[in-house]
Amino acid sequence: MPQASSPQAQFPQGPFPQSTAQQTAWPSGAAATPPVSSPPAPPQSEPQHSNVQMLLLVLGVALVTIAVLAFASFAYGLLGDIGRAVSIGVVGAIALAVGMALTNRLRVTAEGLTWAGLAALSIDAPLVSGIPPVTRTIPNGVCTGVLILLVTALAFGLRAIASHLPSNQTATVTDSQPNTQTIPSNAASSTLPDSAGFSEAHAAEYSTEHPVTQPAMRPVPLSPVPLSPIPLRATTLYAMCAIPLAFMSIASSLPTDNHNVEWVLTVEIGSAAALLFAIFVRVPHTSRYADFEWMTSLTAATVGLTAVTFFGYALIMDADPLWLVIIICLIPPALWAAMLVMLHLKPTARTGSTLPPANRVMPTIGFIWSLSAGSESLLRRVLNGPLGNDQAAQTVADLLMIAITGFAITAATLMFRHTKRFTISKQERVSASVIGSLMMLIVIDSDFTHGSPLPMVVSIVGLVVMLAVTAISWIVAAQPTTTPVAQPAPQSIQQPQQAMPQPAQPQWPQSTLPHGTAPKPLPAEHITVTVFTAITSLTLIYLAVTDPQPYAPMDLFAIMSGATALVIGVRWMQVRPALRSWPALWPALTLLMVPSLLISWFEPLSLPRVLALFAISICALLLGALRGLQAPLVYGTVILVIHVLTVIWPWLAEFSRHYWWVWLLIGGVLLIAAAARYEASMRSMRSIASRISDLR
Repeated sequence: MPQASSPQAQFPQGPFPQSTAQQTAWPSGAAATPPVSSPPAPPQSEPQHSNVQMLLLVLGVALVTIAVLAFASFAYGLLGDIGRAVSIGVVGAIALAVGMALTNRLRVTAEGLTWAGLAALSIDAPLVSGIPPVTRTIPNGVCTGVLILLVTALAFGLRAIASHLPSNQTATVTDSQPNTQTIPSNAASSTLPDSAGFSEAHAAEYSTEHPVTQPAMRPVPLSPVPLSPIPLRATTLYAMCAIPLAFMSIASSLPTDNHNVEWVLTVEIGSAAALLFAIFVRVPHTSRYADFEWMTSLTAATVGLTAVTFFGYALIMDADPLWLVIIICLIPPALWAAMLVMLHLKPTARTGSTLPPANRVMPTIGFIWSLSAGSESLLRRVLNGPLGNDQAAQTVADLLMIAITGFAITAATLMFRHTKRFTISKQERVSASVIGSLMMLIVIDSDFTHGSPLPMVVSIVGLVVMLAVTAISWIVAAQPTTTPVAQPAPQSIQQPQQAMPQPAQPQWPQSTLPHGTAPKPLPAEHITVTVFTAITSLTLIYLAVTDPQPYAPMDLFAIMSGATALVIGVRWMQVRPALRSWPALWPALTLLMVPSLLISWFEPLSLPRVLALFAISICALLLGALRGLQAPLVYGTVILVIHVLTVIWPWLAEFSRHYWWVWLLIGGVLLIAAAARYEASMRSMRSIASRISDLR
């Protein structure tokens, strides 16, 4: 039975005429004169091809290209340089002309001929540049690059001309009047022309998955509408490869004596050309591969910039002139930033949305690395002459690098999650925290091992920055929760029975999270910065211990890290009443006391270390006793006892050598006293253990 539906058919945009055999008779009572509907805009046609045809064309184009290369390599002895260049140019021009003529008839064949013609003209460009009169006038690389750009402009000009040529492919449209009729799947696939990328196979699949109803078409005269062809893909694909190569060829002819500067600058210019092509290229959205060209160009730009970012700076820092080195060092961060903005703003033609956030990881890493490494290298070279001291110049340059990477990890963990135009993704924040923390770790450790107090300042400043960012991140992540209010129990009419006395139990605060919820996990970027900060602190402690002449004691880095962990632990205990002192404070207490205690066993006695450890252990003991915290009370007591024994052990050993019998006397007196007060002593010990376990 026919089903009611809206007058519009639920198919993608495009003309959908029906054949006469599939039209049904109009029911009685239908309007005599249907309203005339305007025909839709002419769609663009998409070529039909098979795999065999594509294979034959690819092989044919490859053979023609090889033949042209062979002719260019071996035929110059017969025709000369000018004759060889003219012959290849004529072949390329003929191929382009034939391809343009066949665009609207044999589309795939026209693509292959266009490829062959463009390849021939590209091969002809360096041949023309090698002609002696041209070589004496214009540098070889400049001439080759300009000719390739002219070939690219010619290809785009032919593309514009071909898109305005009349087409022999037409679609038929008809006037219609609504009349409910159900369209079966086979009828839908047979009535849809191959237009706008919506082929018969697509229509059949769409109709099978979505059965719809279509208003029946009144049998009126049909009117043909010409289809506008989609431009040849060979043009944009050629431009994608030719434009970067052309600019790289021009850059190779710049007057530079240093080969390292030449290849770095060449790669940067080629990457910039590929990135600009990816930004400004416009491909019809109806094309099946509408996003292929700019995404491939973006990949090529990423590869080139990656090579320059991680391998180029070390090769050009000693080159001259200085102004050229400065320009070369500033190009990569600018290109990485432009790539990030493009990935945030440019949508794909097929989905209408931007690329997934994972594609922005490499630009984020490249931007931070190139900006920090390039700025540090440039500033060190600029200051080396005026300061006359390489250590001073390196210290100032490393402080700049610490500032840049510190801002990167701060922005990744605490800032810039949303802007007016786009949102910073989790992948970008994690990658920024990883690369920023890694570069901080490298600078801090490398400067500490220079054997000079001046670079050590950089290490201390870098560690302070990482500890501050870590502390603020954890404090911000500690969110207070509200305790649910307990409802009073209903009063019973009967007198409740007297309950048996129960032993006293510690009254710990219950979890403050609502029923069925869990604590919010820490963001990945916070965890990343925390891990790198811990690695940096432990590395500095190890270097301070193993360095034969350290300019900073190991205790300094341990106490700095322990103080940071103590602030974090106290804050989390404030906002989480159910959190006990051991899981919150044991890292801080360990860093504050254990490293100093261990080093005092193996090194000569140091009065500042003895006094500092004694003061810290006493403060921890008092804090635990006054605030009712178990961890600092126990930890401080144990460390204080061990530390006192360690300090007075030399005197105890000397005393025992002459008066060993005193220890026997003390032990006997203690045993007699314990035997006399055994029962009271056991009760007192149980009371002390119970009180300690009741502490938080």
